[in-house]
Amino acid sequence: MLIIIALLWCKKDIRDSFYQLIKTFFHKQILTVLGFAVVWTSICIVLFYEIGVWSTDNLKTTLVWVITYAFVTIFETHKIKSSKYYFKSQIKETIGLSALLTFILELQSFSFAIEFIIYPIMLFLGLLAVVANTKKETEKIGATIKVVLGVFVIFYFAHSFFVSIMSPSVTFSWANLTELLTPVLLSFSFMPFIYM
Repeated sequence: MLIIIALLWCKKDIRDSFYQLIKTFFHKQILTVLGFAVVWTSICIVLFYEIGVWSTDNLKTTLVWVITYAFVTIFETHKIKSSKYYFKSQIKETIGLSALLTFILELQSFSFAIEFIIYPIMLFLGLLAVVANTKKETEKIGATIKVVLGVFVIFYFAHSFFVSIMSPSVTFSWANLTELLTPVLLSFSFMPFIYM
C-alpha cells in the first residue's frame, strides 16, 4: 500500500490535488461537524456501555464503523432532501449485506502494532476520500484513494474470512455476536444526528 501511495505521489497533478484536498479537509465548518459527530457517537457509546451491549472489546469495530459509515454518511446528507427513500435505504444498508461483511472483516485482527499503524492511516485516507468528492478539482485524487482503500479492504477481508473458517469455535461466540450488533446499533443511533 505504501508503495502505491509513493508511486502516485510522483505524479504532480495527484500531488497538487492532494494539497487542495488537505486544505479543504481542515476547513472550520467540516471540522466542526466532524467534532459534533464524535461527541454524539461518544454519548451513544457510553449509553450502550451502561446497558451492557458495548465494551472495550468493541472498540476496533467502532473505529471501523466511524470510518466506513459515520463520516461517509455525514458527507452524503445532501441526499436526504433529494431522495424521499434515503432513510429506508439507510435501514436496509444497516441490517443488510454490508453489516455482515463488516462483521466478517472484523472477526480477526492483526497485531496491535500493525493495527496501531493501519487504522490512523485508513481513517485519514477514508476522510480524504469523502472530502475529495466535495470539489471537482479533487475528484481524481479521491478516486485514487478509494482504489487504495479497496485493495486494502479486500486483503483484510480475505485474511479475516480465512482465519475465521479455520477456528469456528471462536468465531461463533457471545463476544462476536456483540461485534455483529455494534455497527447496527451505532448506525441506528447515528441517524437522528444526520437529520438534525
